[in-house]
Amino acid sequence: MMVSVDVPVSRRRRRERLSSCRLCAPGGRAVAVWAAACHRLPLFFPLFTRAHRPNEMVEPAARGGPAAAAAAAASPAASPAQTADEDLVLAALSRRPLIDADVAAACPSLSKQTRLAAINRLLESGRMQLLRRPSDNAILYKAVARNETAHLAGLSVQDRLVYAEVEKAKAAGTWTKELRIRCGLTIAAVKKSLANLEARKLIKSVNNVQYKNRKMYMLVGVEPAQAVTGGPWYTDDKEFDIEFIRVLYNQVQEFLKSRPHQMASVAAVERYLADLKISVEPLRTPHVHTLLNVMELDAIVESVSPSRAELADEGAPGAPPGGEEDPEAARARTTYYRVNKQVVSVLAVANTPCGVCPVVRDCHPDGIISPRTCIYIDEWLNF
Repeated sequence: MMVSVDVPVSRRRRRERLSSCRLCAPGGRAVAVWAAACHRLPLFFPLFTRAHRPNEMVEPAARGGPAAAAAAAASPAASPAQTADEDLVLAALSRRPLIDADVAAACPSLSKQTRLAAINRLLESGRMQLLRRPSDNAILYKAVARNETAHLAGLSVQDRLVYAEVEKAKAAGTWTKELRIRCGLTIAAVKKSLANLEARKLIKSVNNVQYKNRKMYMLVGVEPAQAVTGGPWYTDDKEFDIEFIRVLYNQVQEFLKSRPHQMASVAAVERYLADLKISVEPLRTPHVHTLLNVMELDAIVESVSPSRAELADEGAPGAPPGGEEDPEAARARTTYYRVNKQVVSVLAVANTPCGVCPVVRDCHPDGIISPRTCIYIDEWLNF
C-alpha cells in the first residue's frame, strides 16, 4: 500500500519553489496538480521529481527521445553568456550532425548542465534538429541555418522531427509507418504531427497509384515522382487510362506513316503530341520515350538506325552548339522509330474475336453461325 506524506512547507518557501520551476512558473505548461506533485508530495511522485526538478535541464534523449523534448517550456530571452554557449554548440555542428558525446568532446569548456541548456534553447528556437542514425538508432543533433527556420516557428520539437523526415523523402514521399520507425514515435503522435503540418500548409498528402490506401507525404512545393502519381497514364481517380493510351497509339502510328520514310525521332513525336494538346499533363521526353518503348514491345513500332540520306530527308536537327547536351535530349534526338510492317498482319489475326469465340468449331461460311453474319467481326473490322 502506497502512503502519501504531506511535507509541511511555508507559503513563502512554496512560492519560491513554484517560481523557480520552469514548468510551474507563471506562463509554464504545468497545471496545479503537477505543481502539487512537484513540491508538496515528493514521496508520492519520486520518479517525477527526479525527472524534473527546479532549475534543472534534462537531456531530451534521457527522457524518452525527441518526443519528450516537445514538453519543455519556452525559455526566457537568452543572456549574452547563453548566446555564446549556443554559438559554441552550433560551431561544433557546422560540418555534420553529431551525437551528444561528440558535442561534449567538441565543447570541453561547457559543463553538462550548461551544454544541455544550450541544446534545449536551440531546439525550442528551431536552430537545431533531432535526427535518428539508421545504423544504431542514436539521436543526432543537426544545426539549422537561421533563414531556414522562419516557416517552422511555433512548431514543437516532435513536429520538427516529422517535418525533417518528410523533407528528406523528397519527391518519393513517405508514409506513416516509415515516419513511425524513423522518428521513434507512436502512430498517434505521427498522425498528430502530420495534421499540424498539413494545417500549416507545410506538407501535402498524395495518393499512391501502387498502393491506393496509402497516403504519401511530401513538402508542399515538391512535385511528386511519377512512381507515386503514375504520370499522365493515370486518371484523377488513379486508374490506368486505357482509352487515352489507345488514342496515343493511333496518333503516333498516323504521324509515323505521314513521315517521308515513315520514321521519326522521339523529339519529333514529342513535338507532334504537344501540338495536338490531347493530354492535360504535358508529355515530356521521358513520357514519349516510354510510350514508344511500350509500342515497340507490342510490335506496333520498331526502333531503327536511319542512313544519312534518310536523316537528310527527315531534316534531323543537330546537337545544340556549345555546352554539353542533356543525355535524355541526346537520346530523343538520335533514336528513331517507324511503323512495324512485318508483324502487323500476325497481330491482326491473333486479335480477332475468333480466337476466344466459344462456338468457333461450329462457324462455317454457309452455316447458321458464319463469319459473314458475325457482329463481333463487324465491330472488330470497324475499330
